[in-house]
Amino acid sequence: MPKFPFLVLSFLFLAACGSDSSESQTLERQGAGLGEGTEGLLQRPTHVLFFLIDTLRADHLSSYGYDRPVSPTVDAVAKNGARFANATSQSSWTIPSTASLFLGRYLSGEIAGVPEEAPSIPREFKRAGYAMAGFVANPLVSNPENGFATWFDKFESNAEVAQIANWISNHRNEETFTYVHWVDPHAPYAPKRQWHHFVGMDPNIPESERAYHEQVRLESGLIDDELVIKKFERDWNGYDDDVATFDRRFGLLIAELRKMGIFEETLIVITADHGEALWDHKEYAVRKGMESPKTISDVLMIGHGNQLYQELVHTPMIFHGPGVPIGVVVEGPVQNVDVFPTLLELCDLALPEGLVGRSLVPQMMDPDSVTDGFGFSVTRYVSSLQTADGFKLIVPTPAGAELGLEIELYNLKLDPVERDNIAALHPAIVANSLVKIEEILATGMKGDWSKFHASEANQAAMEALGYVEGNEVPSQVEEAKD
Repeated sequence: MPKFPFLVLSFLFLAACGSDSSESQTLERQGAGLGEGTEGLLQRPTHVLFFLIDTLRADHLSSYGYDRPVSPTVDAVAKNGARFANATSQSSWTIPSTASLFLGRYLSGEIAGVPEEAPSIPREFKRAGYAMAGFVANPLVSNPENGFATWFDKFESNAEVAQIANWISNHRNEETFTYVHWVDPHAPYAPKRQWHHFVGMDPNIPESERAYHEQVRLESGLIDDELVIKKFERDWNGYDDDVATFDRRFGLLIAELRKMGIFEETLIVITADHGEALWDHKEYAVRKGMESPKTISDVLMIGHGNQLYQELVHTPMIFHGPGVPIGVVVEGPVQNVDVFPTLLELCDLALPEGLVGRSLVPQMMDPDSVTDGFGFSVTRYVSSLQTADGFKLIVPTPAGAELGLEIELYNLKLDPVERDNIAALHPAIVANSLVKIEEILATGMKGDWSKFHASEANQAAMEALGYVEGNEVPSQVEEAKD
């Protein structure tokens, strides 16, 4: 028997979303006549299935151009729905990013959770009468002190597909909102042997990345360690196995919706809180307890939280189901804060005051209708802004300035992996983007960050997630000068 059931995967995604299925035919009927009006599209879904996949970078999904067949179910859902090719998360680690997404608001920095009184995705759906359930595998989000559980009728710290399907089935005659927060792509990568398929195979790390690793090694005067390269290859393959594991479980849940007869009534949303660094760029600080780097694994970043390069903030965003046209790809920049108002419009719910995101429904109907989109992100060390014409500015915060970080500007159309800093060549672009960043930071939500570190439950969650050296919370990483 093969190590990974790709034949089963293929059957599931074709059964769930294939062009011969009744679901796909329904979507085609809904999508007909877009040029004549959208009345047929604006039906209200009975069920909402909201997937927030922890640590899922967009460029490791086949539907986003990845050259490995890791995500057949997601790809089929994207093909029969609306896929946003250039979505940005508002931070590069879980708590602030998920809070911003739930609240539909920018942050002025890191925030410790979701205020109960603030308008949020679960609050608005609860007020509208939906039965609410959350199944969350990340202990930072499931910790009730951080507020994410507020407004849910049922909120479990973890659950398998059967438990999620059972809850939906028990409430199939009601309007439901089901929040699933899985952590399959999170480190450690592919730890269970039964999930291995790509581990042990020749990795498909691009030659340009291998050349970058060698360039960093030579510039840093570090030793050539073959074991380090093997670790890079194992992490790359293991991450792909984790993405494939999520896709397999997603396919099983889609199959359960079909068995219940509610697939056509279900709005499915797929996004991520952030991506993951897989040795793509240099780390900002020497890891805690390390006197000096010895190999490039001590210099390059693995994990997330400290930086805002594309591997960390370019996340998937896919909508599928009632009200969503099929086969739509939107190339312009969108943001995770846009999910909140989009969900409300698709479900015909009132929009609360204070949201900064915009509904993406108009772009689903006309992908070229918005020409001034952008993508904003913030961490403790840096803020960033991607413009509609493909430039991305990264600027240090005061904490980043103390580390000696400098302004960076990249042309993502010519340099998608952000290697060539052209800030000195384009002072006007830098100045204009900096003004926008400052405007956003001045109006963003603020939180009492000290509460996070004072919480024993949060610190225990940090240890459970493996952040003993600080890949997630920047304050755990010590500056090189210390």
